[in-house]
Amino acid sequence: MGSRETELWHQVSARLEARQGWSLQSSPTPGVPPTWGLVSDGEIELSVGLEQGLIAVYLVDREVVITFPGVDRLTDWLDANEALFLQRRSMASELFDELLSGRITEW
Repeated sequence: MGSRETELWHQVSARLEARQGWSLQSSPTPGVPPTWGLVSDGEIELSVGLEQGLIAVYLVDREVVITFPGVDRLTDWLDANEALFLQRRSMASELFDELLSGRITEW
């Protein structure tokens, strides 16, 4: 990681370690950087890492990546959407799909 990416990673880490449900996930593959994971009922719902100098949020079960240029935009998106992913196991999949639709492309 370059110095800008290192600084961005430290900013991401500082924001996510303060949020409930997030934990640093070590990589099973040597040389691959760690990611942050939002864990709900033992399952990773969201994964956050860096890709090409941007913050990348990976929606695990959707196989969708959303990128953000900085931690403020990441925090805004998490504030608006994180609770939905933490509650999704307790709601019908149709309701979850309906609530999620449109949210991904809004950012």
